[in-house]
Amino acid sequence: MPPTTTVQVSKSGAHEYHEVVIVGDNGGQEMENACVLLHDAIQLRAKYKPISPLAEDEGSNVIMGPELVVGLPEAEVCPAMADFARQLEVPFAMFEGVMCYNGQTKFNVGYAQYKKDVEMVFNALEDRACKAACKARMTILRHKFQMHHILNDHYEGREQFLLGDFYSTMKVDNSVRLATAMDCESLLKFMVDKIKDNGSDVVNIVNGKPVTLIEVLKKSGIHDPESLTVEGLGLQPGPFKRFHRFDIFSKKHSRGDAASVELLHIFLKFSNHIQGRYFAELIKPLLEQNDDPESRVATEYKVPIFGANRGEWEFLAKWVRKFGLLSKNNRYIIQIPRILDIRNSGLYKCADLQEQLDNIFVPVWEASVYPEQYPEITELLENCSAINVISDETTRGQDLPDNRPPAQWPWSDNPPDIYFNYYIWANLTALNDYRARKGMSTLLFRPNCGEVGNLDHLVSGYLLADSINHGIRMVASPVLQYLYYIAQIGMCLSPLSNNGLYVPYAENPFLRFYEAGLMATLSTDDPLHFHHTREPVIEEYGIAAKIYRLTDVDLCEIARSSVLISGFPGQVKAAWLGPEARGAVPSIRLRFRKSTLQTERQILLSKFRKVSRMDPSGTRKPSINPSPSMVSVNSPSSSASPAPQKVTHLQVGVGPITPSSITHVAPPTTVSSPGSGGSAEVSISMEVSEHPGDGDEVEDYVKFQRVEVQGPTEDDPRVVNAVCLLKKATDLREKYHWKAIPPWQKVKRDLNPGAYTVKMEDGVPLVLSKAHPERGSIFQVISVSDFLTDINVLHDIVENVDVQALAYNRLRLLEHKFALHCALNSLNESGFGTARDFYKSYKVDTHVHMAAGMTAKQLLEFLIEKAEHHSDDIVSVDKATGKTVTLGEMLSRYNIDVRKLTVDALNVQADASLFERFDIFNARYNPLGHDELRTLVLKPDNYMGGRYFAELIKKYTFAQFEEDAYTFAENRISVYGKSRKEWAKLAEWFHTHGMASKHNKWLVQLPRAYTGLVRSKAIKSFGELLENFFLPLWEVSMDPNSNPILEHFLSRHMSGFDCVDNESNIDPPFPLNTPPHEWTSEEGPPYNYWMYYLWANLVPLNMFRARCGRTTFSFRPHCGESGSMNHLLPAFLFCDGIAHGINMRHNPSVEFLFYLAQIGVAVSPLSNTYLFLEYMNNPFPSFYRHGLNVSLSTDDPLQFHHTQEPLIEEYSIASKQWKLSAIDMCEVARSSVLQSGYDHSVKEHWLGKWYFLNSSLGNDARKSHVPDIRIAYRFEVYHDEINYFERVTGNKAWFKRAMLTKEEEDQVIALIEKSGDGPSNARTCRGGKKPEQRPMQMGSRASQFQGSWEAELKSPSARGPSHSKPVEAASQ
Repeated sequence: MPPTTTVQVSKSGAHEYHEVVIVGDNGGQEMENACVLLHDAIQLRAKYKPISPLAEDEGSNVIMGPELVVGLPEAEVCPAMADFARQLEVPFAMFEGVMCYNGQTKFNVGYAQYKKDVEMVFNALEDRACKAACKARMTILRHKFQMHHILNDHYEGREQFLLGDFYSTMKVDNSVRLATAMDCESLLKFMVDKIKDNGSDVVNIVNGKPVTLIEVLKKSGIHDPESLTVEGLGLQPGPFKRFHRFDIFSKKHSRGDAASVELLHIFLKFSNHIQGRYFAELIKPLLEQNDDPESRVATEYKVPIFGANRGEWEFLAKWVRKFGLLSKNNRYIIQIPRILDIRNSGLYKCADLQEQLDNIFVPVWEASVYPEQYPEITELLENCSAINVISDETTRGQDLPDNRPPAQWPWSDNPPDIYFNYYIWANLTALNDYRARKGMSTLLFRPNCGEVGNLDHLVSGYLLADSINHGIRMVASPVLQYLYYIAQIGMCLSPLSNNGLYVPYAENPFLRFYEAGLMATLSTDDPLHFHHTREPVIEEYGIAAKIYRLTDVDLCEIARSSVLISGFPGQVKAAWLGPEARGAVPSIRLRFRKSTLQTERQILLSKFRKVSRMDPSGTRKPSINPSPSMVSVNSPSSSASPAPQKVTHLQVGVGPITPSSITHVAPPTTVSSPGSGGSAEVSISMEVSEHPGDGDEVEDYVKFQRVEVQGPTEDDPRVVNAVCLLKKATDLREKYHWKAIPPWQKVKRDLNPGAYTVKMEDGVPLVLSKAHPERGSIFQVISVSDFLTDINVLHDIVENVDVQALAYNRLRLLEHKFALHCALNSLNESGFGTARDFYKSYKVDTHVHMAAGMTAKQLLEFLIEKAEHHSDDIVSVDKATGKTVTLGEMLSRYNIDVRKLTVDALNVQADASLFERFDIFNARYNPLGHDELRTLVLKPDNYMGGRYFAELIKKYTFAQFEEDAYTFAENRISVYGKSRKEWAKLAEWFHTHGMASKHNKWLVQLPRAYTGLVRSKAIKSFGELLENFFLPLWEVSMDPNSNPILEHFLSRHMSGFDCVDNESNIDPPFPLNTPPHEWTSEEGPPYNYWMYYLWANLVPLNMFRARCGRTTFSFRPHCGESGSMNHLLPAFLFCDGIAHGINMRHNPSVEFLFYLAQIGVAVSPLSNTYLFLEYMNNPFPSFYRHGLNVSLSTDDPLQFHHTQEPLIEEYSIASKQWKLSAIDMCEVARSSVLQSGYDHSVKEHWLGKWYFLNSSLGNDARKSHVPDIRIAYRFEVYHDEINYFERVTGNKAWFKRAMLTKEEEDQVIALIEKSGDGPSNARTCRGGKKPEQRPMQMGSRASQFQGSWEAELKSPSARGPSHSKPVEAASQ
């Protein structure tokens, strides 16, 4: 079993926080294929820098990691460089571009080897196996963190309360250009005041003549300094500067004029005529602000050294000393600009690259060797933290040159940055080695990498840098992300800066980097250009917190990283961060980061060792030659995992990185948790639990990597209260919802239909015995007053803040858990037989209207064919004259020339005008804008008896179904309730025209067209509409011989009822004291009034038909497409499924209840995008990832689709836009079959003998094309949610489950086998292996399962959760 990291807490095995454990996570086949190249890349990093770029005080336990580098041979030392160093007679000298010193014993990797190493890293970046493995691992890391975040927010916040908040913790702005460190307002005020008070100051000499400050201002045409503006000076980039260079000091790249550029040179440069006096006066308050005892901000300011001459260092150092610009909370970063415009401007020039390197490093060496002779430079170096290289990354993409020393690079030939960075690193490494030996401070290497351009800068940064600035281009390479994560290389990102120039804020990858565990922090870069407050770093953090929804713990963790990445002295960082270098970050968060990093490193190492053992020689020779100065890590000689008594700890800490930063200590270590009442013992466990969670509903025989959450029982009273309220809501559904008889249950026919009669009373049917009518109705329906009480209770539940918070978090957990499952098991799921064959998966269009079931092109062809060949058909009667009208005469009346007809002229397809205009949408059902044509062609009830409608359906819709053996539909057809003869007419139309099709089941929809019917005098009241709709169904149910054609239609071809109309209409108040027969106004009843009376009529009808041995009907109305959220509440109580449901996205409580009840939701994204919701905002993909029972449907192909296969078109667009895999689509297709009303025998044929079981035993992957792994995942996760809720209540309440438990499935299987209807090997799983016998615990939930279905045929008022125990909400 592969190792996983678990945290064991010394509290009788209890956990003090929730831990996300991936059972069996070993990286999978992807990591096995990629581990060699990844391991080699990590070895390469170890040649240039320690595995972790950070170091920490001895004995700390913040970051630990197993050994990563195995069996490294001795490195080859460059003989020429070693000989040169030994023969030195001077303290230091250059050798082929790299400084050597007298007495040197350690040498850098040579350039030739560096070039090979860069190529090897690129090989890993371009390798398909590495890309696949790293993409999966980065996805796992992100979603694992998000799950941890959701689960432990309460615990982390409780601990952080004792540590302090973001404002009290120290944070470092790691990358700020000194020249742009101030805000615009401060700069503008300083300039105005200075010009007013010192306008006569000589600030420049031009042609030997002095130029005063006021004269420079007047060059721009401004005479009053108060007229200066931020826009006029061009201080901030405009909206059209994106992807272009922006430089306020360049006439070419500034938005201001030449005079503005000159002014800014005077105020923001230290190398000018006034020797930077104004600049020093401007920035000194910034430095003093950080040194304020109340300030919790430190800064690393970038100042430029071009390498133009050797006097730059001395000039800068003297300027800093002269104006007193050194302070304890500020450090300087020496920035080496390689901007082409500056280089080509002629401001400075060297003979060759070697001269530039000499100008940069010789003064530093002189100050290091002779500090007393160069006191200013020595002092500056003690206050410097890093060297930075900045360049035009977009202009350099050259290949690395061959071994060409810097002296052979003339100034006219500009070498690539990846080459230049090597020589900066090589010289800096030698300098740091010398200074460390002398007890002096050292410098980090922190180049700008990956802001724009290609990836070569990031590759260079990976090998050479301690940390980098920017790095946003890394988003294009999951391999680089993974390598930076494993090596924990610091990244200083500046989202506001990136937003101003390159990447919109919302697209910045900072959040995904941070969530995955990269050492990412926030910096301001250029506050003058991109910020608006006088605390730019607080502004940077604040905006990130709002845009990315970061918590205070997140901000404290980012701030802690900024301190660790910085170049401040070790003792300073230790004082800032306090014990264990925690800062204000809870130990829970640090443990999570530590264990996650350990796990990833261990997975990679284990895979590498496995591959090494597979080598025929028994060992694997590394493909690189490390240098003697690399950090070496001992490894055990055997191929087994490292011995538990010796674990390599990669220390995070203070000060420069040295080989001694990696030490061997003996685990376990102890981490104290505030508020835990003692220390908690944390160790690395190499064993994994076989069963996640409670283990109640784990399908052990289905092998895949499971995501397990281990932790304490929830004690938050708000959570307990929310769970109790959810239990109450699910009990309400049990009270109202009538379930169809399951396939395994045989119901006794205990009613003689002829012995009963029915009458309507207050809109509800009373089923009376003819012999004893005084006994009352045999079915008692919950009263409307009780319904209103319950719906108000349900409304209060879904609006409760505790319920909404819990539902929101649980849905997020479900989404992240699904993403983890896919990342971990994608190969396992797709690695079986026919899993990818979506086209051979049976799928049902669960929501489509027959009147719009054809495409516009097909309708046009039909009209043209009829007009050309059947124009003499009598199609109607003129109401005025009483004469018959032929088709040709009707078309002539409307001036329709069929020869000129086009699809566009039909005007039936949707366009932008339909958005939120249901009236226009309804009008599009009228071909050519004529309602008479709609009645003729698209309705069954007309003068021709619906002949054209039937021919149209059979010729196109049904014919298309016949061509695709795997696509089916449930078409809606309308019965309005305007007459009791409608049902007979519909049945007659169906029978006369032979409308039966094995590819179609019919749902009868009741349009909420009450207002129109009343106005047309068709009905007088809502009660009459109900009678017209339901009494014919009762009559034929009690006496099938009264209308055998209708009974045949109901029993063989109809599956359920729908109710449809525009939901966006405002509902009137619910009339409690107005029964349906008293509702006589023209205003239609509210939606919930419709729902209640449809349910109150349908449930008794279903009960009666079931007890008479006849078919029953599902209730699947249109709901949640628009309008009030309250429409979804009766749907939750009453319905088997709904159409649309997209409004659930507004209320997580409702969505979560639909998940718990597994109510089918048929979503129609193409329909929604034209009417109410843009396609990419559709919640279907989130519903699917959350685990809701969703399917895709077309709604109205006539209006929204263009191909002859509209359902395939719907799936195709969804898969492309939302990146659904073939397995995802097969799962959605399977759900559509299960939602549908097709017969049991049909579903058996489509999905397998045991399709009605919820576990993988009910899945026949050969037919569904969905792997057992996916079914088992859905099954286990659902029951995990219910188990969690029951644990929260202390197991005092049992939730009614929408999925059978394993015990219940065993009872079902036993029942079927006993009856002889099923195979004797029903418990045999897909692989042919028999799973362990599930224990039958009598007295448990399962013991009350058998026989409960017959009880549910009793009165709905008496129904409820038969095994539930009452539980009161905490608030009560």
